[in-house]
Amino acid sequence: MAAASLLILSVSMGLGIYGIVARRGANIVCLDMRMVWMAVIWGILQLTTAGLGYGAGVLLLRADSHVQTGGDPAHIAACVLLAGCGARMILFGLRKKTILEHRMERINMQEDTLLCLRCCGLSAAAGCAFGLLRYPLAAMVAAAFGSACLCTILGYLGGRIYGTLRTDAAQIAGGALLCGLACLLVF
Repeated sequence: MAAASLLILSVSMGLGIYGIVARRGANIVCLDMRMVWMAVIWGILQLTTAGLGYGAGVLLLRADSHVQTGGDPAHIAACVLLAGCGARMILFGLRKKTILEHRMERINMQEDTLLCLRCCGLSAAAGCAFGLLRYPLAAMVAAAFGSACLCTILGYLGGRIYGTLRTDAAQIAGGALLCGLACLLVF
């Protein structure tokens, strides 16, 4: 179940990243090596926050281990965290957005890094949930890094080619996958 959960997590978080980055890619006139650098930056920031969240989950589990004998409250807390992340992604996908036609000559590294930092909360919450579930750290951070890098590049390219056509659908699908994962883990 751990491998399937990690796969679902990486796909859902990747869809969320794709939905955000494709909006930026639709406004870019020319893609260059900055796209690769931004993918690495997104991957490193997602990896770091997922690892910090995982550490927080493990610390919470250790602090709570002397009080109770079963793992049910920690398991339920992890599922609530994942469902909350999924609900936030769905709400972001459903939110009305203003479309501004502002073409950029190239990727703005500073703005896109700040955008990534705003998205890192989901990664930290997912990392905390997987720490509470005692899933392997290496596999979890590798999934976070890999999906962030891949979906950042796909988001820039997809946004440049297709525009913002599927960005909301990607966000909603990623959120639905996280909510579904939370429901599967509860039962």
